[in-house]
Amino acid sequence: MDVTPPSPPPPQIDVFWDEGMLAHDPGRGVFDSGHDPGFLEVLERHPENPDRVKNMVSILKRGPISPFIRWNPGRPARFMLDIACIPKFSEYIEELVKADATGGKPLCSGTFLNPGSWAAALLAAGTTLSSMEHILNAKGKLAYALVRPPGHHAQPTQADGYCFLNNAGLAVQLGLNSGCAKIAVIDIDVHYGNGTAEGFYKSDDVLTISLHMNHGSWGPSHPQNGSIDELGEGRGFGFNLNVPLPNGTGDRGYKHAMTELVVPTVRKFDPELLVFVIGQDSSAFDPNGRQCLTMAGYWEIGRIVRELADDHTEGRLLIVQEGGYHITYSAYCLHATLEGVLGLPNPLLEDPIAYYPEDEALSFKVVDSIKQYWKETVPFLRE
Repeated sequence: MDVTPPSPPPPQIDVFWDEGMLAHDPGRGVFDSGHDPGFLEVLERHPENPDRVKNMVSILKRGPISPFIRWNPGRPARFMLDIACIPKFSEYIEELVKADATGGKPLCSGTFLNPGSWAAALLAAGTTLSSMEHILNAKGKLAYALVRPPGHHAQPTQADGYCFLNNAGLAVQLGLNSGCAKIAVIDIDVHYGNGTAEGFYKSDDVLTISLHMNHGSWGPSHPQNGSIDELGEGRGFGFNLNVPLPNGTGDRGYKHAMTELVVPTVRKFDPELLVFVIGQDSSAFDPNGRQCLTMAGYWEIGRIVRELADDHTEGRLLIVQEGGYHITYSAYCLHATLEGVLGLPNPLLEDPIAYYPEDEALSFKVVDSIKQYWKETVPFLRE
């Protein structure tokens, strides 16, 4: 008698989330400034408002990807256990605690600590750490920290770019403290992951690769430029790699950057753990970015990163949420990213925006010139 073998279980991703993170309200004003000029009838909500993440949660719970999702609770970060280990961090934390106790204050351009913000930031950091612990404790290999406020601009001693605590950076540090010898971070948010880079700028056990629009420095809170010559210092020289891409790079340009720059570099580094920092502000319709990625591009990037994890980290992959400010399209692009990460053979959702024109010629030239620069400059890529 023929016996049909049982079908393999569907791939699963563990999503970590706590609705307490919605308590952070960065306010209203002219875009992200918090400024009311007095002559506008309608003031915009700050781009990093709770609705963007509500839609992300909703699409994962109610969209076609829902059967592939396991939901897990978050938790607040604990000061002594989770974040006191970082040099000079305690003074910055004290500043945030005092600001929270007195009703909040602006920390830098566009970044406001208001009532409820500090509790949400602690939840974002702790929830990301829970996601990393899930992987480190072998409870699962694929975890996604669906968190806000974002973190990748937060530096060890200052806030920046809507970020208070560096969620991904804390998770990387936990991985190192738990015995991981080498961790690679791939950041596709539209802005340079300067805080994460700063935290590991002198380290050769963390490889940070950031693909971002070529925006340069935006003031005292963000002195880094994200240029190709910001390569790290000391032991860390060559382990902070930036891919500043021209505006409008699009799906084909990002795929070229991933295949020509990110994939061979990560393979050469051969990490034990991979951290994928995602932001849908690289999308075609985001108010904060100009990179023109569509759902198809995010799906492809997710697939490439999952393949790297399967080949180098035994599938261990932590995903950390950052930006993404188009309230509808960010959710769709997140769905597409996770479809790619799950290795699903075909998209589950159609792109509601459909075709977006792109011209990859300039981005291909930029990527190829960066590739040549890395070969000539970065020691571990020359070996």
